[in-house]
Amino acid sequence: MIEKINIWSNRESRLQALKSFYVKSKIIQEAQMTLLENTRIRLCWVKAHIGIQDNEIEDTLAKESTRDGIPASLPFPKCYLKNQLLQLSLPLWQAE
Repeated sequence: MIEKINIWSNRESRLQALKSFYVKSKIIQEAQMTLLENTRIRLCWVKAHIGIQDNEIEDTLAKESTRDGIPASLPFPKCYLKNQLLQLSLPLWQAE
């Protein structure tokens, strides 16, 4: 069974930009292509500052990084690491 991936954002303007056909931003265009290629990913909007724990944590980290200039270190999701490992090991395996 293929799992759906929900990505929640409190930035409604960013979500609207991803839906737009008239985008000049290279980053938004790349994100649109990624979303088109990965139909399992669903973007969702959540209202900001209403006490959702993960949203509050993200908000705090974002504020700290802009105020202190210290990058936050967050772990990569397991699926990302699995994909990276596959991409690195497959050519080595095929070469043997």
